[in-house]
Amino acid sequence: MTLESRHNFPDSFLVLGDAVCAFNPIYGQGMTSASLQANALRGLLADGRPLTWRRHFQAMAKAVDDPWTISTSNDLAFPGVTGRRTPLVRVVNAYLPRLHELGERDPEAAAAFLRVVGLLESPATMLRPGLALRVLTRRWH
Repeated sequence: MTLESRHNFPDSFLVLGDAVCAFNPIYGQGMTSASLQANALRGLLADGRPLTWRRHFQAMAKAVDDPWTISTSNDLAFPGVTGRRTPLVRVVNAYLPRLHELGERDPEAAAAFLRVVGLLESPATMLRPGLALRVLTRRWH
């Protein structure tokens, strides 16, 4: 969206789903992301304040932040994909194969991963100290 179009964006004109953010379809996040956006819209409508394009897009950005982070970080694990690999992206992309390995034997680790990819919890929950220690030392219950 250009600066000029932002100033001319009509209040109360709502966009959801792929019109807000389109994901790599291989991750299967589109419908869940649209549901998160609809839930964010419900919150905006329930608070009684006027619905402006600025408030709408702020809420939509927050709703798509985690799925966008998951999708782009996963894509950046592949060497042929262009993009900035921050230290956090590099650490997470080194951590995830270990989490997957642990998840083969540790139901709690597998569930933590599934809750994140199912967009039920933030990606940060996969880095909780107890789980991270088991991942990094490959200890399971």
